[in-house]
Amino acid sequence: MKNNDFLLGNKTAEFLYDTYAKELPIIDPLVCSREKALRSVPSNVTELMPCINDALVIADFDNRYIETASDYDRFREFCAIMPSLIGNPIYTLSHLFLHRYFGLNLPLNRENCDKIWDFTADEMSTKEKSAKEFLRENGVALICISKDPSAALGLPQNSDISILPTFYPEKLMNIGDKGIREYITELGESCATTIKDVRSLENALEILALRFKEHGCKSTVHKIQGDMTFIKPDEYHADVILKKAIDRNGDELTNDEMALFRCEMMYILGRIYKKLDLVMQLDIRDASSCVKSDLSALLAFMNEKGVLPRTVISGGALHGICIPQSASALSDCSIDRMRDQIIRCAELGALGNSLGLISGSDIFTLPFRHDVFRRVLCNTLGRWVEEGIYEGSINDLAQLISDICYNNVKNFFGFKL
Repeated sequence: MKNNDFLLGNKTAEFLYDTYAKELPIIDPLVCSREKALRSVPSNVTELMPCINDALVIADFDNRYIETASDYDRFREFCAIMPSLIGNPIYTLSHLFLHRYFGLNLPLNRENCDKIWDFTADEMSTKEKSAKEFLRENGVALICISKDPSAALGLPQNSDISILPTFYPEKLMNIGDKGIREYITELGESCATTIKDVRSLENALEILALRFKEHGCKSTVHKIQGDMTFIKPDEYHADVILKKAIDRNGDELTNDEMALFRCEMMYILGRIYKKLDLVMQLDIRDASSCVKSDLSALLAFMNEKGVLPRTVISGGALHGICIPQSASALSDCSIDRMRDQIIRCAELGALGNSLGLISGSDIFTLPFRHDVFRRVLCNTLGRWVEEGIYEGSINDLAQLISDICYNNVKNFFGFKL
């Protein structure tokens, strides 16, 4: 990570990155950190790097150890396993983080553990930085923090950074989870509504979505994993399922009942989102071809009924889903996957219309994920130029980079900056 030409394999790529990509403001509509992280002032490097716990999970450390071990002990184990993580995005991001945040070029390994721990501790004791200060210093202009519909609004603001809420009804989609009765009650109380059926639930959701919009919300997010089965939305049966879930606190629901309710909620929420002009983000993680097929069927049904809002599809399972009114984005930090998705996006559509990277990351790795993406994009474009594949002007390339990395996402979501 010592060289500024990291991931830039040709002179054209270096020129494109240094001249047009490097200093563009960062916009990210999908940030996974909790609101309290924005106010935090980390006291050591372990608190700065949430990926440490992810690495320990990958290395099969016991969850109890991860939850109870000291920050230093977890960092020590993290350093010990780091050489074996070469090729994993955590390896790249961790070294890039130390280089950019602390100016450190030491490889993470057992031998350098104490040197890195002591150096970063000294730096952090003299340069206390909150998350907002960190984001500002690394070129972040706007982020959106996912919040439950029932949550209190009023995110911490900074004159240099816009921080907006994203409507995130994940708990509601998991109708079969234990505790759903208490959650439905909490949802109703948050908007002075008694939820007793699907109609009253829809009314509550519209009130809450409007409240989010009044606080600057531009989008919603739904995580699509391995549990997406399409069953035609049906208000009558969804009503029966909701009452059963409330009565039994989520117990004894069948897979088909949970799938039907989930589809009914997507249908209802789509209608609300479209009415309020909120962008629906679908964050697709490791979806099988069956899941993609079922999701495509649901979105096609919503479009046919006129309730499909403007939609963004992002994730490692980006391709294989075709819907109208949609835009595509990347959310994977694997260098090879980024490169492959850029190429596939160009082959299957118009690369210049892409929304670039929507990271779905934590606050402290967000700027570096965007930096990696911009380097991979410029390297790909530079290679196409030097191989004679691209014949346009440098001004066209400059516009393309600005659009992919900044303009498209700003305009699609309607962010005011």
